[in-house]
Parts: sequence; C-alpha cells; structure tokens
Amino acid sequence: VYRLFLFLCLPVSHHVLAVMVEVNEGERSVLLPCQYSGLPPVDPTVTWTRNDLNPNSVHVRQEETDDLRGQNQRYSGRTSMRPDALDSGDFSLTLKNLQLTDSGKYACTLSNERNKVRVGDVQLQVKGQQYRCPDSRTNHSPTVTVGRHFNDTVSVQCCDFYFFTLSGQTSGFF
Repeated sequence: VYRLFLFLCLPVSHHVLAVMVEVNEGERSVLLPCQYSGLPPVDPTVTWTRNDLNPNSVHVRQEETDDLRGQNQRYSGRTSMRPDALDSGDFSLTLKNLQLTDSGKYACTLSNERNKVRVGDVQLQVKGQQYRCPDSRTNHSPTVTVGRHFNDTVSVQCCDFYFFTLSGQTSGFF
C-alpha cells in the first residue's frame, strides 16, 4: 500500500495597518511606531521611507549601526532608532524638530538579501500653529494657521467665510 502525501504551500499574507500620528509643528520629537514580533532574518536591514520624496530614504539601520548615506537631506540630523532595535523588534523611529513638510505616509520595512517585508505604515500629520482672531463687529472668530516649511517659506491660512493661502519668504518675522 502506497500513500500519497500532498503538501500544499500557501503564501501567508502580511496585513499592514496604517497608524495615524498627529503632532503640532515645532514639537521637539515624535515617535513613529513600528513593532516586529517575528524572528528577524539573517543580516537584517530596517528601512524607513516616504515614497513621495526623492530620495525616499528617511532612515536605514543595518546590523547595529545607522546607514544614512542615502538619506533625504530634509531629515539630516533629525532621525534616530533605539540602539537595540534589531534585537528587540522595536523599529520605531524618532523624528525631531517637527515641520509641516514632515506630514506624509512613512513605511517601515525589514529586509535582507533575499526577502523584504513591510512591517508597518505611519501617517504623520503635522499641524501648523493656530490662532483665533475674534471680530467683535461680526461675532466671528476665524482661525489663522501659520506654518513654516522646509524651504523657509511661510504659509498663512485664514478660515472664515472665505479660504485663502498666502505664501512668502521669511524675513526675520518668524
């Protein structure tokens, strides 16, 4: 009697949930969470990217050191990960000195020479500073949002019955 065994290999899907993080512009730092619970591969690399940027690299950790050679210049000196990230599975990224232009979708991936797994996505929303401007004549309080951008431009958004945006170079005012 012969028995036939059939082994069926099905791919396991890895569902990535996006986490929403909100922070005010000018905050000292924010933590973009990314936790990995599986066994890390041999010679792992953790990469944080933002696909709407060129280059899209935000932070790279290889072995026990950071490899920031291809990092987008707007993140220079503003990112860090735990020293034991690859051992602990806590791949969270700390981003310092928050700017409006830091808003976007960040992807955290774990890879080696053979495989690449998307561990998590974080949608970061950096909010500009808001001020209320009460108008005693009309009883309205429009909101004025002021934000400083990466290239030293300032945007002013005034919201009442009309919406408009003014942009210009900073000249010592902010």
